[in-house]
Amino acid sequence: MKRFVSLALIALSGCATSSVLQKKPVMTLTSTVPVDRLEECIALVMPGTVSTIRGEGRRTITAGGDGLTIAAVTITEGSPATIELRQVTPVSGAIRAKIRACAQ
Repeated sequence: MKRFVSLALIALSGCATSSVLQKKPVMTLTSTVPVDRLEECIALVMPGTVSTIRGEGRRTITAGGDGLTIAAVTITEGSPATIELRQVTPVSGAIRAKIRACAQ
């Protein structure tokens, strides 16, 4: 039974990540900070449990808890890099300010 619940939570967390990525960005920034530094800085300021999904040319940092994704930041590599914040539940102004600070 525990294994079934664990598998169900994993499946739901994947769906939650897909769901948040389909939302329009609530904040978009550009930055010349190296992408590795952006990823590390943003991951450290996101609330809850944080994970990073790396794809070709982009990185998505998700945050949440209990198998649910509440927010995602996508960093698209380029010169400059583009940073997009998407959310399911509102992200505080303090966290938005910290994400902005990472981009500077």
